[in-house]
Amino acid sequence: MRIDWWTLGLQTVNLLVLLWLLGRFLFRPLARIVAERQQAANRLLDDAQAERQKAQAAATAERDAAAAGRGALIEQARQDAEAQRAALLEAANEEARQLRAQAEAAIEHLRAEEDQRIGRRASLLATDIAARLMQRLPGPVPVAGFLPGLEQALAALPEAARAALGTPGQPVVLRLAGAPGAGEQAQCADALARALGRRIDFTLQTDPALIAGLRLEAPTAVVDNNLRADVDRIARELTEHA
Repeated sequence: MRIDWWTLGLQTVNLLVLLWLLGRFLFRPLARIVAERQQAANRLLDDAQAERQKAQAAATAERDAAAAGRGALIEQARQDAEAQRAALLEAANEEARQLRAQAEAAIEHLRAEEDQRIGRRASLLATDIAARLMQRLPGPVPVAGFLPGLEQALAALPEAARAALGTPGQPVVLRLAGAPGAGEQAQCADALARALGRRIDFTLQTDPALIAGLRLEAPTAVVDNNLRADVDRIARELTEHA
């Protein structure tokens, strides 16, 4: 086999020229186009990644905002419930205080009524005891023993009340526990004169309810100096200090 070196050389030169032409006018533009397309694709991928990150950030922010809003709503609901519970508790406490105050007032009222009943019973019992004891005395209690107390009570009256006693239109009634004995009316008249500094007209009346002693009655003054008044006063004091 015979090789034509010139033909081979020319073909080789043609091949090299073809490769140069292909590389110059085909492969480089294609590589540039491919590179540009790759860059565009990379930009698209980068943009997509950025948008994805933005979407994720927005979703995270929205989720965090929703969680914060939900937490705020829960906290507000808890505060409202706590305030309502406190208001209900305060209302219940106030109602309990009012009921307790009403119960205490009712108990105090009942206690006062019971004390008054006890005082009245004690007064009636003391009066009955005193009356029975006085009945066992051999005779009526002399009025003379009560006259000094009557004089002191009259002397303690306001001057206007003392001056009005026994004047026209101001009659004086002197009640005695029993019928006046011999000379007792004169003793009463002398005691009134000493207390008032002048003699006055008066009327004697009998009032067994006094038990012992006397009672002066006038439009401007009432003076008690008798056992019944003492018993009532002691009963009142016992009731007030019970």
